[in-house]
Amino acid sequence: MTPSTRPPLPPWLTRRRMIAGGVTIALILVGAWLWNTPLLGPQLQAQPTAAANNPPPTSQVAVAVAPTDAPVASTATLPPTQPVAAAVTPTDDPTCGAGDSAPINIMVVGSDAVKDTYEEGRADAIRIFKVNYQASRITVLALPRDLWIPIPGLEAQNIYEGRINAAYAYGELYKLPGGGASELAATMEENFDVKIDHYVVVNFHAFARGVDAIGGVDITLSRDVDGRLQGMPYFKAGPQHWDGATALSFVRIRYPDNDFYRIERQSSLMLAIRRKVLSPEILPATPDLIDTLRQAVLTDMTAAQLASLLCVVQHTPEEAIAITQVDGNMVSAWTTPGGARVLLPKKDEFARLVEAFNAEMTYPVIPR
Repeated sequence: MTPSTRPPLPPWLTRRRMIAGGVTIALILVGAWLWNTPLLGPQLQAQPTAAANNPPPTSQVAVAVAPTDAPVASTATLPPTQPVAAAVTPTDDPTCGAGDSAPINIMVVGSDAVKDTYEEGRADAIRIFKVNYQASRITVLALPRDLWIPIPGLEAQNIYEGRINAAYAYGELYKLPGGGASELAATMEENFDVKIDHYVVVNFHAFARGVDAIGGVDITLSRDVDGRLQGMPYFKAGPQHWDGATALSFVRIRYPDNDFYRIERQSSLMLAIRRKVLSPEILPATPDLIDTLRQAVLTDMTAAQLASLLCVVQHTPEEAIAITQVDGNMVSAWTTPGGARVLLPKKDEFARLVEAFNAEMTYPVIPR
């Protein structure tokens, strides 16, 4: 039967097809909107800075007080003035379809919230990831949580400075625009001139679930790590396979050494997790992994942006991941009037650190 002689469809079937077609189009439009809509977290917002005629009342004290006699351990393996990775020349073909703009900075925060929530807790781990989609390169800036620096936007609460890890908690506690992530991002920009484009916040529970979701993580320790002072395991040197809870214990250990060594351990585990995610048995499950991220973390990145990020992680060789870490030569130990032992950043050293980070170079070297 030719189309010209085919009998017309019954009216009820025509209506059903029109309804089905309309529903399908609606689902496609809604799906596209959800795919490109921010997920759990609010957009980053700028925080007001202190007025020029109302300077912080104690920041001058912090600069003037001499450091304590207690030495600050250094983890540098090269002189801090000798970057070891060459800057990257962008190509005309960006990886993963992530656009033709300059590299973006993604702030990744590990929250120490005890509850499975993001409305409380401090920034227990702080990393800035500079993602270069065009060159398939990732540069990481790792900051210690005990840096004592000015914190903007809290003049109404009579707070002008504090530990960097408290900025996130203040943003949530005082309901600042954009919450804790925006407050920590504003603190980064004001103190270190590092502009944050996006953020991802992971709490203890989400971290453990994420490691379990990839079937655990394998890592080889170059030395023993003793966590018994914090009620955590004693890890012997050599190959390890950990579930989420064990991996979480490992990244939280900061005694009997210090936070610089803890940052090194966290960076080593981060690379081990990356290797596991890219393994043949995990790579096919990438869509499920993205869904896990969407449900477990707080972020202002869309699902499409997360997919592009995971794509560039897959295309970036490990030797093109440069980890830039603060070390003991860049800070001075100081005890606050309240008795807290903190770290004061040395301005010139931090300026060189940020310069290297922005140029996608690295120092000191983080052992692989």
